[in-house]
Amino acid sequence: MGRTEVCQLIIKLVCGQDNINKVCHCMTRLRFDLIDDSKVEWQKIKQLPGVLGAQNQSDQVQIIIGPQVNAWYQDIVNKMTPENNATSDTTAAIKPKARKRLISQFMD
Repeated sequence: MGRTEVCQLIIKLVCGQDNINKVCHCMTRLRFDLIDDSKVEWQKIKQLPGVLGAQNQSDQVQIIIGPQVNAWYQDIVNKMTPENNATSDTTAAIKPKARKRLISQFMD
């Protein structure tokens, strides 16, 4: 299974594009702000090839990939936006989030 297929599965396992408010990345992790993070299939995500781990921290679903995370991020954004229009600040905003904790609002 290649990276592109794994990225498609990641989108599915976080309950689809409709559940994703925003996706971004840091040096080693994909970071998802989800509308409902209770729907995430953690065990299945952790078992995917290339995924080193997954956790929920600071109101974000974080999937640990490693130093090649930028390529994974680009694949995810390309799957989510048909026009392949990833934004330049490495954040793809999808829609407004229904709820957000105060600390997360401050960090944004």
